[in-house]
Amino acid sequence: MKNIYIILTRSNTFISQIIGLITKEPFTHASVAFDDNLDKMYSFARFYPNMPLPAGLQVENIRGGFYKNRSRMPCALLSLAVDEKTYYEAKSYVYTMMCRRAELRYSILGLILCNFHIRYEFRNHFFCSQFVSKVLERCHVKLPKHSSLMHPSDLLNISELSTVYMGELGDVRLLAPVYYEKAAV
Repeated sequence: MKNIYIILTRSNTFISQIIGLITKEPFTHASVAFDDNLDKMYSFARFYPNMPLPAGLQVENIRGGFYKNRSRMPCALLSLAVDEKTYYEAKSYVYTMMCRRAELRYSILGLILCNFHIRYEFRNHFFCSQFVSKVLERCHVKLPKHSSLMHPSDLLNISELSTVYMGELGDVRLLAPVYYEKAAV
């Protein structure tokens, strides 16, 4: 068995605060990772740490970039245990998207429609939790709603996902190997 990790966060940026006020949910961003160290987390996010736009498919790192000086940021680390075939299919889906990342855009309108519970997918446009939900669909996970309607906090309600850790981001950085060993058992 292999693990796929979902990382949920809520920063103190203006955009995250606005999203949090509107949704009244604990998390405003979602990423997916295939390695135990979370060195490469994939998500639709900002290109530059200090500017919300432009945004698109990014490789994030829990110890650098946007997350570097945000150790007190609330986060949740979830894991999905899958067989090797499913793991590599999901990973291949993400890598294929990475190869096409110049064609892919952040879906601002999709994010707005999601808030109004209007199901709509724009070709080559995604927001973070929609993208993570698409990856989970590749893993044959039944979503509680359509991927274009998924909020980051909705991922907490998927029974196939195990909560490995919930707390501050800095603790995940320091204690991750202990948690990963427990999650893999």
